[in-house]
Amino acid sequence: GNRADIINANIKSSHLWSLCTTLRLTVNMRIQRLIDENPTVENSDRLNAHADWLLSIGNGTAETQDGNAIVIPDHMACPNIEDMYNQVYDNFQENVYNTGYFKKRCILAAKNETVNLINEELLERIPEQEHVFTAIDSIMGEQHQTQVQPEVLNSIECSGLPQFRLKLKLGAIIS
Repeated sequence: GNRADIINANIKSSHLWSLCTTLRLTVNMRIQRLIDENPTVENSDRLNAHADWLLSIGNGTAETQDGNAIVIPDHMACPNIEDMYNQVYDNFQENVYNTGYFKKRCILAAKNETVNLINEELLERIPEQEHVFTAIDSIMGEQHQTQVQPEVLNSIECSGLPQFRLKLKLGAIIS
């Protein structure tokens, strides 16, 4: 099984399991806070529909395509990546140096490759000179020489390792 199956099997097979109480989340507190902040009927209806959709995903009852992919409602999807950038980062140029603006926005992606493409696109929109920093790729001392070429090592992009090449501009957010 996968990691979740292994963890569930271990917890449920414990002699302490009978002493545990299972609680299920049924209210999306972030959405509830948004409704409380702006309690118009239209806003409440829209946000409650979104909360119900999220719960249907968690419950496994969301509409799927071919039994695999969850169907994302049209009003939640952007037809192309440019529209997505503009939707999430509206008024980008006016707010490029406002850190509070970026704290309230993000684009989530499943793959590092996609994250890198998004970051590169947004970095290009910042009207400052780009500075490129690279990691050290030389080996000190002959006893540490390996058969792997530095170009191969520099091309590795995996979770947990920094990229070989870091591009920065004044005003870019670093996290």
